[in-house]
Amino acid sequence: MLQQEVQYEEIPESYGAALRKYKHQAAETSVKGNGTAHIKIYSERNSFANFADSYLSFTVQSEITGKKLPLVPDPADYATSSANDAHLRLTPIGAAQYIQQITILNNNRTVEEITDYSKIAALLMYADASVNSLNQMSVTGGSTFVNEKEWQVTGRKVTDFGPVTNPSAAAAGTGITTPLMTFCIPLNCSGLLSSKSPFPLGELSGHIELRIQFVGNNEPDQCYYTSVAEGDGAAEVSIGSMKNTFTNVSYNTTVYELEDAAAAEVARDNDFKSMPIKYSVESYRPSRIQFSKGDLNKAGRYSRLIPEQRYVSLRYLLCGGFYSNGASAYGTNGNQPINPWDTVAFRIGGVQHPNDPYDSAASCTVGALSIFSNISPSIPTSLLRGSFTETNQRVAVAGFAANDNQRAVVGLSLQSMPNAEAINGLDTRDIDISLLATTKVVTTQASRALQWITVGCFDAVVVISTDGVLSMSY
Repeated sequence: MLQQEVQYEEIPESYGAALRKYKHQAAETSVKGNGTAHIKIYSERNSFANFADSYLSFTVQSEITGKKLPLVPDPADYATSSANDAHLRLTPIGAAQYIQQITILNNNRTVEEITDYSKIAALLMYADASVNSLNQMSVTGGSTFVNEKEWQVTGRKVTDFGPVTNPSAAAAGTGITTPLMTFCIPLNCSGLLSSKSPFPLGELSGHIELRIQFVGNNEPDQCYYTSVAEGDGAAEVSIGSMKNTFTNVSYNTTVYELEDAAAAEVARDNDFKSMPIKYSVESYRPSRIQFSKGDLNKAGRYSRLIPEQRYVSLRYLLCGGFYSNGASAYGTNGNQPINPWDTVAFRIGGVQHPNDPYDSAASCTVGALSIFSNISPSIPTSLLRGSFTETNQRVAVAGFAANDNQRAVVGLSLQSMPNAEAINGLDTRDIDISLLATTKVVTTQASRALQWITVGCFDAVVVISTDGVLSMSY
């Protein structure tokens, strides 16, 4: 009988390192709506940042006017003073709703810019999240509460964070000041700041600057929406104006500090001195197409060019329609994607994808789910549950049903199979991508214009040159 051959493998020794947490405070003590917070992350000797385990933290307080808003609590008559508590909620995506744009710079040169941050966050949440992950995020990020009995997506009540104030107006429910609300959220919509690859801060020249631009005060439906109690008329509960103030803005990073000998070995093994540092990340870029009320309220066929989606490796598209009119009323919110079309498809380089257009809630849902390798049954049974996911969905005129839970995400994968995790997206640098959509005659007329947001996910390469300059190539 032959003796079994024994093979020995050398187990590499772990590097000596210390785990540290750093809090990078914004230069501004407070920022108003549409303002920008500036945060600097400095190069640290022998340090590697884990941005995937880092987060943005801030506190927000809003002054809101409207009708039938929450009342100032009265200990002597709590039942009456709490009657309106459910009338004002955060939009279901939570703290991400307050972020309009994030710009990342190195030595005053732009590395990455993420516009329409809240819309990207909304599409990703509805397409690739589970009930468990949402309930966990709701603790620190104020994101949606999922009613598991009815599978409704309901934003957190403002009064969950504390009592409202401003007695002069709040007694009538026409004007309030929200409690101070503090959130901690990972910046998952940034390719650089969501990567699990250790970022070598010690090899960086200068510093990284984060510019966090918050949503403007003229867009209250991007942050809050009304949830009408049974028996209340939809027109009676509304939000008229909003003024936000952001304080305690900081970015908190997880950093591994290596011992000198370990850092020297890492630099030698990876040839930091003579070769640039490179690794790939997934980044996101949104495109907007505007449709009027007239477009939505008649039968028609639409072919619209989707701009800004030209990359070496485009992995997939996520799309949704967002209603906005500058004021939040009738139970709608500006960060909940819907599908206003009867059929949806895309023309890529002159060829239609998919061959059979998405023409049902099920086909739209399957198209979105096919993008992600970690498909969970909890997604189609909760966030995209059939009873709340429809085609030809529209926000109706005043007086129709309030507290609308309809939502839908349309997705199309452009990756070849089976190497779904490789850099193998579609080269669209010389290819046009168009939306192909149709509407049929509808009985429920839309009361607002709509923005069709297409988010392209593409492969990007993070590069740190031998002289320490950070850049990203697409």
